[in-house]
Amino acid sequence: MVKVTVESLDVTQRDGQTKSGKAKPREQTIWVHTLTKDGKPQPHPVKARHTLWEGDQPLAVGTYTLAPQSIFIDRFGGIAVAPKLVPVAASGRGGA
Repeated sequence: MVKVTVESLDVTQRDGQTKSGKAKPREQTIWVHTLTKDGKPQPHPVKARHTLWEGDQPLAVGTYTLAPQSIFIDRFGGIAVAPKLVPVAASGRGGA
């Protein structure tokens, strides 16, 4: 499971346009918890960008995982990833 943390609702507008000139993508900072080649968690998450297209709302602050439908075979027969993030349910531990 790929764990992703969102710490802020802040979004930045990217410069430029798509080929059609219609979309103006925005980006939100996320933190991806990666693994070593041995499958052990890295000590610190890595900063990354999550693209938000027109009409997409920023991800809420919280913890997410990469949905299985994020991975697909591209038009050249290679493995590709188009991240779809799914919120991780809060643990049922008690507390005040």
